[in-house]
Amino acid sequence: MLLRLKFKYDSIIEQLLDSIPEEIWRSDTTTFYDPSIGGGQIVKSIEDRLRKYSHSDDNIKNRVYGSETNKLRLKYSINKHKLIGNYNSCNSDFKFDGFDVIVSNPIRGTESIVMLKNMIENSKPDAIISIIQQAWILDKKNIRKAYSELKNNIVGKIKSIKIFNGNYHFGTSSFLPSMILTIDKKGNCNNIVLNNLMDNTIFNFTDINNINLFSDNKYYFD
Repeated sequence: MLLRLKFKYDSIIEQLLDSIPEEIWRSDTTTFYDPSIGGGQIVKSIEDRLRKYSHSDDNIKNRVYGSETNKLRLKYSINKHKLIGNYNSCNSDFKFDGFDVIVSNPIRGTESIVMLKNMIENSKPDAIISIIQQAWILDKKNIRKAYSELKNNIVGKIKSIKIFNGNYHFGTSSFLPSMILTIDKKGNCNNIVLNNLMDNTIFNFTDINNINLFSDNKYYFD
């Protein structure tokens, strides 16, 4: 768990924040929430980017929120990054319905899938969700029930997918890359843009089930 305090993935966080529409950053009322702030890297970057868009600290502190289950991690993150937003410790009973944008890099595994499902089901109808996860969306088509259900829930709502080598940034040893998955709950996202940050290639898909382990436009049998 201490490793989460030391993750150095600034370039990936910038890619995550770049996935959020420009008008969100220009707005002086949009709210942000990270339910798993860990080392505070993402919320720090949100506060910094809002400053670049000329928002005052008085404005920012009422718009950026975060939660962390570990009180010591929370205190460490606030002090290290001199965070000014609203941050608190809580259990796993997260409240997503009061925020315009939800961003996070949750712990890998089942918890991450459950959290994304809760985000989708319990956030505002027009929320933007941008989350770093293992790239389950590239897994074999419709093999795992949890993945299939998630795919069905986000059909027509995927704004973009960016895949990258998470092993390098997070000290893991996964066979699958990690991804930044950005969802616009308003829908009308008929074209899925997949950006492979590992080789700087971009592909477009119209069907989520056509995205495969090879990250290209070909079809492969499982």
